[in-house]
Formats: sequence, structure tokens, C-alpha cells
Amino acid sequence: MPYVRTTGIVLRCTDFSETSQVAALLTPDMGQVHVLAKGSRRPRKDGSVPLDLINHCDLVIAAKGAGQLHILAEYQTKENFPGIHANLQRIAAALYADELCLAFTSENAEDGPLFGLLLELLRGLNRGEDRDWRLLQFTARALDVLGSGPMAEHCAHCGGLLQGETRFTPAAGGALCGDCSAGYPAAFPISRGALAILGRLAAREGPTQATVRLSERQIQEIRRAFSEQIQYHLGRPLRTERLIWKELATPH
Repeated sequence: MPYVRTTGIVLRCTDFSETSQVAALLTPDMGQVHVLAKGSRRPRKDGSVPLDLINHCDLVIAAKGAGQLHILAEYQTKENFPGIHANLQRIAAALYADELCLAFTSENAEDGPLFGLLLELLRGLNRGEDRDWRLLQFTARALDVLGSGPMAEHCAHCGGLLQGETRFTPAAGGALCGDCSAGYPAAFPISRGALAILGRLAAREGPTQATVRLSERQIQEIRRAFSEQIQYHLGRPLRTERLIWKELATPH
């Protein structure tokens, strides 16, 4: 049984027995892995605590075959993000990102880049950075990495410029120009300003929160576009959907 040293973020954690836990972890080199952490709930001499949701940990995994429950031989919590746990709105944002990663990743090294995006988000939220901006940026980049990002800079149907009354639908792949939108009755209106920001959010060299001021309308338009895009590709809405956007709508 080979041992693998890696790092990971706890996406889900369930008590397995009085002393053990089963956890889903997002790692940079293995994607999402499921492990049995034997004895993790026992008091430990080094003062370490049981695995907990969204904690960032160093890991030693006794790897079994793909799709099997691996054994977590050792772990050490590196970051537990107290700044997130102290604020309900930041908790909601972290849980939304956690569920997105849990739903869209698998035991596949190609899903590893989401680890870095999630860790960057958690660290930003922990520092108290703007949660609306951080979460929209994370969602855009995550969908782009997964190959599910919407087209926002050109018409997804004809490939032309976004002219006329622009609309959006994941069924077409994103934004629609006024002429093409007639063929998609379920498409909803979205402003070109929101589309301009949406199209740049996924880029690593894209705009920063300090250089862009989003209106409440634009936030809601981009939020809806991401919500429908996720539901279209996943086949269902995220369970944290209503919670997070309710929290984002409240004052900071």
C-alpha cells in the first residue's frame, strides 16, 4: 500500500465511529479523495483536534485503488481560518465554495487546480476581504478550470458582437446578442456591463476588487448567470445556493 504525502482541504467530514471519521478532501495532486481517519476523534498528545470542515491540513495517505476509501495515516492542521468562523456571511461563502468543489470534482489529478483556487478564497475571506467580490471571482475561475465557464464576451450562438438587448442562457453556452436571443425563450436579460465584468473575472490577470465597482444590479445579474450555469451542468442547484445569496444581499 503506497503512502502519499500531500496537502488538502476538508470538504466533508462525517463521524464513522466513536473514534474515527470519514472525510472528503480536495488535494492539489489527486483531486478529491475519500479517506478513513482512524482514531481521529480520540484526544491526542500533540493537542491536535479531529478533522473539521474547510480546514487546510498536511496529509499522509495510505492509498488504495482508485475509487476506494483510502486510509489517512497522518494529518496535521495547518490553517483553520478563525476569521471565517467568526462571521456568518464568510461561513456561508466558504460553504458555498466547498459544495461547488465537492459537487464538481472527483479523484482525478486534473481537478487539482481547484485546490489552489479554494485555498486562495479561504485565505481572502479569513483576512476579511470583500466576500461578494471574492466569491464571484472564485466561481468564475472554478467554472473556467472545469470547462463549464460561460461565454460572456461574444454571442454564444453566432459568435458575433453583443448588440441589441443582451440575454443569457447556459443552454446556448452563455451570452446572446439581441438577434439570437429570440431563439432561446428561457434566456434572461443581462446588461453588457455585467457581461463585461463576468468575462474578465476568470482571468488571473483580470480586474481586482480595487479597480472595479460592482453595482447591486450587476452582482445580482452575475449571480444569476453563475447559478443557472451551475444548475445546467450539475443537473440541480447547489444546496447552499439560497443561503449564500441571501447572506450576500445583507449588509457587510
